[in-house]
Amino acid sequence: MKTFETDDYLYKIEATAPLGSVKPGEDFCVHTRNAFGGDFKSLQEFERFMQSPDKNQFNHPLTGPIHIEGVEQGSSLVIFIQNVIARNARVCLSTSTGIRKGEFEGREPVFLSDGNAEYTEFNGIWIKKRPSIGVLATIDDQRRSAGRCSENGGNMDFPQLRAGSRLYLPLNHPEALLAIGDVHMRQGYGEIPGMGYEADGEIQLSVQTTEKIPYPVIDSGKELLVMGWGGNPEEAQGTAVRNAMDYLKRLPIFSGWSEPHLYEFLAGFNLVPGNLTGKVPTFGILFPKQEILDPRTGKSVFEWPSLKNINPTQENNFRSQLSEGIAKFDTLPLFHSGDSREIRTVKDDSSLLIQKLQPTMYSFAEKGSVAAPAKTAELRAKMNQKLSEILHHNGVRTTTLETEKEFVLMRKVEAAKRVEVVVKSAFIGSPAHLYSSLSQTLTRTGETIAKGAPHAPYVRFDWRNPPPGEDITIPEGLVAHFIDTERASDTVLKAFEVLEKYLSERQLKLRDGCFFLSQDGSTLCGEISMDNLGLIYSGEDGTLQSTINTRKKTGEKVLERYQAIWELLK
Repeated sequence: MKTFETDDYLYKIEATAPLGSVKPGEDFCVHTRNAFGGDFKSLQEFERFMQSPDKNQFNHPLTGPIHIEGVEQGSSLVIFIQNVIARNARVCLSTSTGIRKGEFEGREPVFLSDGNAEYTEFNGIWIKKRPSIGVLATIDDQRRSAGRCSENGGNMDFPQLRAGSRLYLPLNHPEALLAIGDVHMRQGYGEIPGMGYEADGEIQLSVQTTEKIPYPVIDSGKELLVMGWGGNPEEAQGTAVRNAMDYLKRLPIFSGWSEPHLYEFLAGFNLVPGNLTGKVPTFGILFPKQEILDPRTGKSVFEWPSLKNINPTQENNFRSQLSEGIAKFDTLPLFHSGDSREIRTVKDDSSLLIQKLQPTMYSFAEKGSVAAPAKTAELRAKMNQKLSEILHHNGVRTTTLETEKEFVLMRKVEAAKRVEVVVKSAFIGSPAHLYSSLSQTLTRTGETIAKGAPHAPYVRFDWRNPPPGEDITIPEGLVAHFIDTERASDTVLKAFEVLEKYLSERQLKLRDGCFFLSQDGSTLCGEISMDNLGLIYSGEDGTLQSTINTRKKTGEKVLERYQAIWELLK
C-alpha cells in the first residue's frame, strides 16, 4: 500500500508540487501531524512550544497535496475513510477561540495516553476513542489557510469524518489534488474549548469520483450531513440550510417539492456545529438516513450517487503473487484448514494469505459439509471476486484481492472468531420459525408482520457453536468483547445496501445475509458466499425461478443454481 509521510507540511491549502499520486480505487495511507504542528515528547516541550512566537506558523499542518490520476475537473471526489488511527493526543486551552475565550489564565496542557485499542486516559479517567479527521480538502486556484473551510472542504471538524464514512468534495481545479490533516483522538460538535483531542494520525483511504456536488457532504452510513461555512456562525448556518435544500432537490423523491416545503422539511432535523469558534465556522444539517423512508420501497431516500470508476485499481504484484503462490501452494505454511477451504500464508509477505476453495456445500440435514461438483469451487471464487469488487468500489473493505480459478489472494486481518454478523430485511428464516405467533401479533402501530414481508434491515450477532451444536444469538454487550459491534453494524448495513442495489438490477432479490468480519468491524473476511446470502430470483423466467429459488441442496442442483446466478452477475 502506498504511504505518504513528510516533514515538509502544507500550511496553506494551495496547488503545489504533489507528494505523489494514486489511482481511483487504490488503497493508500497518509501520516499526519497534530494541529499544533510540533513533535512533543513532554508537557514541558508542549508548553514551551505553545508560548513560542513561532507557534502560529505551524498551525494545522497538512500532508499533501496528493494527486489523483485520471480525474477531471467538474466532478466530485468521493473519499472513502477506511481507518483512522490517532496517537499522542494533546489538548490545551485556546487563547484565540473557544466558547469561554479569555476567561482562563494559561494553557493548562494535558497529554492523553494512547491507553489501549479502545480507550484513552484523561486525568485519571478512561474515555472511549473515536478518531476522526478535521481537515480534508481538494485544491482550486485559491490560496487558503489550512485552518479554514470553503466549498472544497478544509477545516470542517465534524466527528462524522471517521472510519467507515465517505466524504464528497467538488473538484474545481484542472488537477485533482487532495490535502489531509488535523486528526483528533476524539472531538465533539463545536470544539467547545476551540479544539478537539489533537493527535498525530495515520489514515487509510481510497478515492473515486461521481457527479459534481458543489459543497462537502459526509455520509457516515447511518447519517448524512450536508455542510455549510461562512465568515460567522449565522452565515455558516445559512449556507448549510441552502446546501441541504439543494441536496434534497437532487434526490428523485424531493425533485417536485417547492422551496417553502423543503425549508419546512428541515424543521425536523438538527443543525449541528463543526468548527464553531474559528474564523470560518462550519455547520451541517444532519439527516438520520433510516428515519426518512420512501413509502414505495420502505428504504431510505438517501441513495449514494453512482461512481464513475467501476473497477478498483489493485497493486500490480497481486496477480503475480497469486500465480507464484498457486504454483507452490502445498509447500506454503498452513494457516487454516476446514471443510470448505484451505488457507496458507504467502511466505514472503505475512500480511497476505492464499485461500483454496474446496468443492463442498453445507447441508442442514447432515449438519456439516458434503461433497459438491468440482466446478462449484471455481464458481464460488468468481462470484466472491465480482461482489468484492462492487463492495470495494463503494468503499466497503473485504479481504479479497485477486482470484484465479478456485484460489483467492486475501489480506490477512484479525478476524472475530466464532462471530457471525447477520442482516435481515424480511421476516424469514430463523425469526419466522422461532418467534411463536409473531406474525399474528399486532405491532404497536396496529399492523401485523406477515411471514416473508420486507422490513427495514436490522443487524444481529450470532455465536457459532461447533457441530453438532447450533448457532445462537449473542447479546451485544457480550459479543462486544470480541468485535466492535457499532462499526461492524455500520459495515454490514453498508455492504447489504450496496449488494442489494447491485443484485436487484440483475433480477436477484437480497433478503438477508451472514457475514464474518475483522475484530475492529471494518472488513468483511473470507468469502462473500451464495450460501450466506438469502437470494431469490425476482424475474419472470420460469426456469431461472425453479433453478435459483430451489430448496433442494443436492450437489448438481447447487451447481445449476451457482451457474444461473453467475450468468446474471456477469
